[in-house]
Amino acid sequence: MLFIFDLTSRCTLNRWYQELRKWNQARAYARALNATLIFSSATYNINVNKIFKFITAKLSNLPWAPERNLTIGEPIINF
Repeated sequence: MLFIFDLTSRCTLNRWYQELRKWNQARAYARALNATLIFSSATYNINVNKIFKFITAKLSNLPWAPERNLTIGEPIINF
């Protein structure tokens, strides 16, 4: 399952923020689904290539995972 929203559009951000608040936090939601969480921005090309590499690796059963990043103030990558 892939949830996509535009971080540069307040409308989509607010909608997804409200949805994710129901699950407490994005991290808790991803943890509950045992899913990888990657924050990205197509506008600023943040983690876009990593998402496509991750999806391709999963679909092809290839051993690849993005490097975890939990640094405050940077785009989150957690699995």
